[in-house]
Amino acid sequence: MRKAVRVIFIVVIAAALISSVRYCASPYGTETVTYYEYEKSVSGSGYILRGETLVRSEAPGVFEPFVNDGERVAKNAKVGTVITGRPDDAMVDELNIINERIEDIEKSQIMSEMYQSDAVRIAGAVSADVKSLREAVREGDYARASELKREVGYLKGRGADIETDQSDELLAELYDRKADIENAIGGAQSEVFAPKAGIYSASIDGLEEFGSEEAMAALTPSQVEGFDGLMKDAEKDENVLCKITDNYNWYLAAVISAEEAEDVTVGADVSLMVDASETAEVDATVLSLSEEEDGKRVVVVQCGKFVDGITSLRSVDYKLVLLRKSGLRIPSEALRIENGEKGVYILVDKHTKQFKSVNSDPFGTEDDRYYIVDRNYTPSGAKASYVPLKELDKVLLKPEEVK
Repeated sequence: MRKAVRVIFIVVIAAALISSVRYCASPYGTETVTYYEYEKSVSGSGYILRGETLVRSEAPGVFEPFVNDGERVAKNAKVGTVITGRPDDAMVDELNIINERIEDIEKSQIMSEMYQSDAVRIAGAVSADVKSLREAVREGDYARASELKREVGYLKGRGADIETDQSDELLAELYDRKADIENAIGGAQSEVFAPKAGIYSASIDGLEEFGSEEAMAALTPSQVEGFDGLMKDAEKDENVLCKITDNYNWYLAAVISAEEAEDVTVGADVSLMVDASETAEVDATVLSLSEEEDGKRVVVVQCGKFVDGITSLRSVDYKLVLLRKSGLRIPSEALRIENGEKGVYILVDKHTKQFKSVNSDPFGTEDDRYYIVDRNYTPSGAKASYVPLKELDKVLLKPEEVK
């Protein structure tokens, strides 16, 4: 008897719980509004291309550069000298070292004359230059930033190992030794000038011919896939001394699948991240998309944004973001139009609904199940008390059921 009573008691309690849950739960289908980020991208390995002008010499000889790799030069700036004849290699090496030393001392002397033996003024000048350097980078004036960076370096190093009186004496000795070596080397010397402004580089790898936009647009997947071999087998042209590289626009060329290419539109604005820029993304534009070859296509992306360290790179890992949307996610089936305004109904309480407007061009996901709408959207003419659709709101899937 007691056992039967206990069973009945349990059944009654269970029935009461089920009834309570049904009473408290909404009888209508709803879905909770959440914040959502959508991204469509392609990634892999590609090649950095630039407009590159080769500097040639008509007469064979030894090229003695006056600038370092990665240094920006102006148009018609002197970048080196070609010494004809058969000079001694050791003497040429010594001459290069002497030229670098002379340049360091002369630049250091300029700074020392401005801030002679005054540590406080030097520190103040460094501080001012650092501030100007940050402003130049923020404003995108990278030529000015490069000049300021070098100036800070000379200021910090001034006086460390070169005093004014000692440097004058050393400089005279270096010029004497320079003259002796040049006389010993013999032969004629011809100065070499930059044909255009840009970045100086002595590295010739065989990809310079693809630096124009016309050449990039004509690239095929098999050509790009052969870039590594082309660079490895590139033969040195004795008449090519160096190159001047465009330091503004640069390009990424990469092979992608035909399926990935379906989402790529020529002229579209995209975001690009390469391994040289660590985690920073830069704005870019799709320049060209090749014809399909064996299920592959070449995409070329153009960028005018400076990325530190990218000047010296050819092969890079990249991520190309073709589309990115973020906002509130709502179910497609819940979208309604009321009085010409798109929106959704939310459940205010158990039996009350309220219309919330959304932007007129919501983004639909690929599966067509959801829309991504703007956060904090308020329609024109709304009252000051209007509360926009927000996260955790309960969107009615079939608002017509709520009378």
